[in-house]
Amino acid sequence: MTDNSYTVSRVTYNCRLEVNSVEHKPSLFVSTHKHLAHEQINIMVTELEQDGFDVTDQFEAPLCTIARLGWNFHSPTFVHNIKFYGVNHPKANEFLFQKVPAGVQVMVMVDDQGKLSINDLEDTFHILVSDEKVNGNARLFLEVLSQQDGFRSCVLEAVYDGQNLYVTDGSYIHDTDLRKMPFEKRYETLSMYIGNTQKNKVCGLIKAEHLPPEQWGYTSRNGFVKALMAKRKNSLCSLYRTGDNSTSTVIIGEREPSKYECVKTNKGIAILRQEGSKKSLTIRYPELGDRMMLKSLQVIGPVNTTEPAFIF
Repeated sequence: MTDNSYTVSRVTYNCRLEVNSVEHKPSLFVSTHKHLAHEQINIMVTELEQDGFDVTDQFEAPLCTIARLGWNFHSPTFVHNIKFYGVNHPKANEFLFQKVPAGVQVMVMVDDQGKLSINDLEDTFHILVSDEKVNGNARLFLEVLSQQDGFRSCVLEAVYDGQNLYVTDGSYIHDTDLRKMPFEKRYETLSMYIGNTQKNKVCGLIKAEHLPPEQWGYTSRNGFVKALMAKRKNSLCSLYRTGDNSTSTVIIGEREPSKYECVKTNKGIAILRQEGSKKSLTIRYPELGDRMMLKSLQVIGPVNTTEPAFIF
């Protein structure tokens, strides 16, 4: 202070899970002696810890800030189910499978202040749906997740259909960095915080399960299960930071996906063009804003604005 005194203040946010609640106490203690101010801080920290708070020095760069960092995505590889069967059926026990519904593959982020966002995987800094526009079952799901006792943040891979979020993987949740874990361990950790979907019809974690090779073809472009995600038990996450190792997910289906360039999105609709064609097609796409872009998309399912498809 200008009068050579030392003042101890306290600002709290999201205290007791009251999201966006801020309280400022500007002058809890004032002294002309620096060591007494430090003693007062230590007393306050002890009281907070006894009250159940986790107190961390801001300069220690706690893991909970990880949600704000830059992320990359290792794009999935499509393999026809007959080819996948031919190569991998002798080692079926090495894989876990997830049944994928319609929607767009996205990155879901909840930061340490409870702010939500659903981001483009090809450009993870681009927000498809910002905090104030996340609604429906997806918002309820993320709010319940973020209000768990001691929750810090999460970075998840999911399929989003505009109302529901179907989680397939994650790089970070609560205070646990999952990036170096094998998929089997990541899935087990995610299951501690996120419940399984009920036959993939509500928000949650899509069940990862063993499937016998004869069931690897049980997908339908026009059915609820559009494709299968196949992951080796020891595979790393597709969401990674620069310098990390990562593993591309394999997507299995009964027919090659259609490939397009997305040139624009507007109020939940994407305008697509095939290479070498001037004809435009439209498809449901859960970005509410109006954006010009050039982005490659693969689509499993019908390309129209009335029937759902899986887009990656």
